[in-house]
Amino acid sequence: MYIWFIPSLQLCFLCGTEYIKNMTPQDKRDVIVGIQEVLEPRFCELSEAIHDLSTQMDERFCRVDERFNGVDKRLDSLDARVAGLEFRMTRAESQIVTKGYLDRKLGSLWGNTGAFVRKEARKS
Repeated sequence: MYIWFIPSLQLCFLCGTEYIKNMTPQDKRDVIVGIQEVLEPRFCELSEAIHDLSTQMDERFCRVDERFNGVDKRLDSLDARVAGLEFRMTRAESQIVTKGYLDRKLGSLWGNTGAFVRKEARKS
């Protein structure tokens, strides 16, 4: 015969082939009812704890979803601002004077100024 005692459940099982064989059907029902009386409140407590935990997790996930929605809106507005900046930068780049162009124009101006000074010097 084996005796199992589970302190947290306050149960004691007497298991043995002869003991179980000699039990009457009413005794077996009584044992089952006794086990159910002890375990049922524990299962109810466990079920409530799991339900409370799942409710809390759902609330937390909802708050995280709300935060992500806020971040998405801010990113959308940033995308629009970046697109506007890209357009402005493209326009500015197209109007920027390059060094080669500036050198050619300044050289031409210098040459024109020299020619103008010589022309005026001949007149006087």
